[in-house]
Formats: sequence, structure tokens, C-alpha cells
Amino acid sequence: GHAFMIMDLLGPNLQDLMMLCGGKFSLKTSLLLIIQI
Repeated sequence: GHAFMIMDLLGPNLQDLMMLCGGKFSLKTSLLLIIQI
């Protein structure tokens, strides 16, 4: 899925965020992260 592609781009920091979010990313969250890149 696109979430794993984003994880590869951002690295461990995004994985930490996912753990804080319960390991689930909504589409809105993913888009916000992409915009900030």
C-alpha cells in the first residue's frame, strides 16, 4: 500500500509516528505528511 511507500521515503521517524497513532494511517494523515515533505 501507499503507506509502506511513504515509510520507505521518510524512514524510522514515520514508523515512530505510526506507533503513536496505533499503527494506522488515515488518508488525510498520509496526505498531510506528503504535503510537508
